[in-house]
Amino acid sequence: MKRIVGLVLCLLLCGAFPAGAEEAVTSNVVSTEEVQGVQADLAADKAKIAEEKDQIKANATAAHAEEKAMREQLRAAKAAGDTAKVQELRAQLKTTHQENVGQMKQDKVELKTAKKELRTDRKEVRKGRADRNKDGKVDAAEKSKAKAKKKGWW
Repeated sequence: MKRIVGLVLCLLLCGAFPAGAEEAVTSNVVSTEEVQGVQADLAADKAKIAEEKDQIKANATAAHAEEKAMREQLRAAKAAGDTAKVQELRAQLKTTHQENVGQMKQDKVELKTAKKELRTDRKEVRKGRADRNKDGKVDAAEKSKAKAKKKGWW
């Protein structure tokens, strides 16, 4: 008897989940152009961030090489005993370093704004998925459907 009840429960549970999944798929119809447009925007933002990171790395490498060369010149001038040249190179190294630090801070701010733009685009995508009736607002019913869809292990 327990086996029969267990078998019936298994059949009911297995039969109920695919029906719910079909309903969820059919109720969330989104045009392919809209999805492709959003994906293109996100891909463009990701590419922009990657490009900015590469540019920041290139700038940092160039700045480091420039400062290293100036330090070598400073050491050579010290070894030669040219105090006027040493003072001039120290001042030049200090200003160059300050410019490089300023550029690095500016690059970080630009990268931060690009990442923020990517986050807002992702948030808009999530909101657009939850907004089923396309009125621009996520109602309580739409929110509960979106939360119900997220539940589960798969």
